[in-house]
Amino acid sequence: MNTRFNGSSGRKSMALILLNKKYWLTHFLIVVIIGVAGLIYLGRATYTGAPPLVDWMLWATPVIAALVAIVLLFALVAWLRGYWRFSGRLHYTCVLLAGLGFVWFLHYGNLLRLPT
Repeated sequence: MNTRFNGSSGRKSMALILLNKKYWLTHFLIVVIIGVAGLIYLGRATYTGAPPLVDWMLWATPVIAALVAIVLLFALVAWLRGYWRFSGRLHYTCVLLAGLGFVWFLHYGNLLRLPT
């Protein structure tokens, strides 16, 4: 992807960052987290049952759990085969721990819908 810089400041254009494919999953997770938190904050589920958007977002949680499982496998491969430098493997492991913590939070809050 062509990376252009804005003026002499040396910072990448926000449009290039948003369009970069490696950030799409991060943006999806941010939308899910903010959406669920916002709908729970509104309290609509208390009075009228779960709105359709909340139901749709809760079906995205198994996808998140599956992605964290894939990250776990790749982290094991990275450590066993010595990919990247130590700092890169440590960073990837920290991302994995954050994902595992988020899946635990979803499970603890009974927000993780696993197919039965």
